[in-house]
This record gives sequence, structure tokens and C-alpha cells, in this order.
Amino acid sequence: MEDSLRSIVSLARKLGKNVPEFVFVGDDYLIPYELNKIMQRVFTHLLRNSIDHGIEGPNERIYDGKPHSGRIIFHITYQDNVLSIRYEDDGRGLDISSLKKTIKIDNPIRQDIIESIFTSVTSTSASITDISGRGIGMAAVRSFLEDSGGSIEVDPKEINSAFQPVFFTITIKPKQKLKNIRHLIGFNPRFQNKQARGF
Repeated sequence: MEDSLRSIVSLARKLGKNVPEFVFVGDDYLIPYELNKIMQRVFTHLLRNSIDHGIEGPNERIYDGKPHSGRIIFHITYQDNVLSIRYEDDGRGLDISSLKKTIKIDNPIRQDIIESIFTSVTSTSASITDISGRGIGMAAVRSFLEDSGGSIEVDPKEINSAFQPVFFTITIKPKQKLKNIRHLIGFNPRFQNKQARGF
């Protein structure tokens, strides 16, 4: 994840936003090269989306009673050779009103609206930026993961009338069993605080 996080640091500064806090919950695992390429591609897009669209600027966050810097959380579990990562940020969430205008479903329920981010014609931004196209990008992320034998799902957190905070769950079954770094004698990872570590 290190390369993806580095790119987000520079992107946040470019957009006039504070660098978010990155929080990892769970154990650390050695990721094989091929799986690492998949994860880098997926999370680079999710991170850019969070910075570009989700996490507000410092003035707006302070006005809303939030810390001036955003937070991005990775919940990592690995069981029965299935790697699952729950990804979320503490930004405003999806613009439900704008999304509703773009989908072609009569009387859609809230989950229909949320799921529409995975259709290639959906965007919650007035224009798709060079940083992160919203709907088109998420459709590509899901397609790429499915082609790689994985999946990505989106689910709501607390209900907000105008905006809907969500979390993403990425699941994939590695071709080989992952090794827990804690169990490798002599291995000294650069970042050791898994509960809450900034970058």
C-alpha cells in the first residue's frame, strides 16, 4: 500500500486538502507480486476517489464539527485463504440526490441508488476530473476485480438525507496462502502499529 499512500499525500496537497490519517485494523500479510498489482490498482482508485470527491476541505470539515484532516480506514481480515478488506473514509459520502437523477429505475430504493456507482454511465461529479472519474472508474474497478477472481461491494453506513456515507468491501482469494508478518522470525516491517498509523 505504501506507493498508493504516497501518491495520495501529494494529491491531497494539490487539492488544498489536509493529508488524511490512514488507519489499518488487522494483521499485516506478505502479498504476492500478482496480488499486489491488483490491490495497488484497486486502492489507488478508491483513495483518489476519497480525496477528490469524498473527504471535504478543512474549512468545511471544521464547520461540520469534524477534525480538519480526514481519516481513511482499512479493516483487514484473512480467513480460509480469503482476503477481505473493508475500506471507508469519514467524508460526506455519496450525493444521493445527484445519483438519483442519473439512474433509469422507477422509484429506486436507497440501495439501488448506491449501487448505481458501479454503472459506467453514472457520475456524482458535475464533470469527471482527471483525478478520478466517479461512476466510470468504479465500474472499471468492479470489472477488473471480477476478472481477477475477486469482488467489490458497497454498503451504507449511517443514513444521511442528502449524502450517504458508505464502505466498500473488497474480497479476493489469493492463489497461494498468505504469510502473517508477525509469524516471520526476523521480519521487521516499516510500519508496525496496525491499529492506527499515519503515513
